[in-house]
Amino acid sequence: IVKEGGHQLLISFLLSHDHVCQKMGAFGTGNLCAQQPYRALLARCGATEPLCSLARSENIDIEIRRFAMLAIANLPYPEENHALFLEQQVPTILDSMCSVSDSNLRQYAAYAVANLAKNADNRDDILKEGAIESVLILAKTLEPEIQHIIVAAVANLSFSEEHKK
Repeated sequence: IVKEGGHQLLISFLLSHDHVCQKMGAFGTGNLCAQQPYRALLARCGATEPLCSLARSENIDIEIRRFAMLAIANLPYPEENHALFLEQQVPTILDSMCSVSDSNLRQYAAYAVANLAKNADNRDDILKEGAIESVLILAKTLEPEIQHIIVAAVANLSFSEEHKK
């Protein structure tokens, strides 16, 4: 798919106003994001912004939002995507996901924060974006799956110089 440029088609589906195209775009892009070799390419090709838009939209089918958020959760790998991720204000989308009613969206947001917080260079940026409140909200959930994911992010963020101020 990628060799023939199909990833560009999937990204264009993310931008469509058609529900079925959005769903297939989010599903296909999410599947590619689950595979290490394609993550950096998808980030460079502009998949992040439309994925964030779909994940954030309350007027979109929940399944599409989940596919988009799961893709976002996978994009921080490899580390070369971290700077781009932070530059594109992804912490803002993570912040908006911490209080949604859908536990899958919250869980995928927790994955994304945990992935970003693994990199020491990102920790101060995450905290400067005000994401600590979102992380703490996620940590206080009664859902063990989310707690297990977010506890690593909290531990990693505790090493930040910004946190120590």
